[in-house]
Amino acid sequence: GSGGGGGGDGPGGGGSAPVEPSVRRVGVGVHVVNLADIDMKNGKFYADFEVYLHKEVEEDGSDRLYPPDAVNDPDLAECGNLRHWVPYAPTHAATLADVGLQLVNVDRLRTVSRVGGANGSLDHIRVQSYFFYRTNVTYWPLNIEALELMLEEAYEGLTTEPTLVLCHMPEYSGLSDSIRLPGTIDNRLLTYSWGTTEHCNPPFLRPVRECSNEGHSLFEEMCDCLPVEDFDAD
Repeated sequence: GSGGGGGGDGPGGGGSAPVEPSVRRVGVGVHVVNLADIDMKNGKFYADFEVYLHKEVEEDGSDRLYPPDAVNDPDLAECGNLRHWVPYAPTHAATLADVGLQLVNVDRLRTVSRVGGANGSLDHIRVQSYFFYRTNVTYWPLNIEALELMLEEAYEGLTTEPTLVLCHMPEYSGLSDSIRLPGTIDNRLLTYSWGTTEHCNPPFLRPVRECSNEGHSLFEEMCDCLPVEDFDAD
C-alpha cells in the first residue's frame, strides 16, 4: 500500500472530515405572459408570468447533491438542459405565502396560483400583480427601463446554511407573443435578461460596517461607510 502522513479525523490525525454534499440544484424559468400599465411616476408596472421550477435528480430519482460552496460556482448558474429532473415545490409551500415563492418587489395585492400538469403534479406557478422598480431617466425621453421580477425561495431565507442553488432554464424563459404593450410593434423593443445573486438575511454574523449620509442635497449621494465601533472587541 501507499503511505501517508496525518490523514483522517481520528486521534493524531491532522486533517478534517470531508464536506458532505448537501445542496440541491433547482432550475428556474420565468415566462412573461403579459406586461402593462407601466407607471414611471410611481415606479411600478403590471406583470403576468409563469414560474417553472425543476429539481435536478440522479438517474434513479434521488436528489443530485452538491457541496455547500456550489452556491458560488458560476458554472452551475446556467442549468444547461437538466438531464434528469422532477417538478419542484418549495419546502413547506402549503404553509407559506405565495406557494413558497418570496416575491421581493411585489405589491401586497396579487394572485399566485399552482397550475397542475397532466398527472396531477405541479407544472408551474402563475403570478399576476403589480411590481415596483427603479425608474431610469438618465437619457429621458429615450431611456431604457429595466422592469425587474425578483423572487426567492422563501424557506431558504429561514436557514443558516445554504440548501439549494438556483440556475436559469432558458428553454422555459422569455417573453410571450401574447404581450400587448403599447408603443411596441411585435414586441421588438422588449428584451429578456436574468441573473442570480446571493443575499444575506438577519441576523448578520458580522455587521462590521454601517453607512451614513450627513450631507444635505437635492440629489442622491453615495453614502460613506464607517466601521461599527467595538463590535469585534474582546
